[in-house]
Amino acid sequence: AGGIRQQFSNSENVALSVYGAAFLRGGLAALANADPADVDQQLGFREAGYLTLASPEHAAVLEENLATQRAAGADWIDLLDATALEAKFPWLPPPRGAAGGAR
Repeated sequence: AGGIRQQFSNSENVALSVYGAAFLRGGLAALANADPADVDQQLGFREAGYLTLASPEHAAVLEENLATQRAAGADWIDLLDATALEAKFPWLPPPRGAAGGAR
């Protein structure tokens, strides 16, 4: 178990984590001269993502962080408004927050 967090506010940390995830996806197989599917099965690497929530007064921080993350290569992270959060994560108790960063 473990994770490779990519939702940082520092571009260097994001880029390093993007590299680390890509390495686990394919680099180990290349080094081992093995089938990536076999290596993936043995590692059990599964990307599930993180959910970071912010109140309305702090939503701008998530927007700034998202710009940093995308510029550093983590272009799969989304910023969800309250309606999208409720649709994707209906189990979250109210108040659901103003915004959330999710993979």
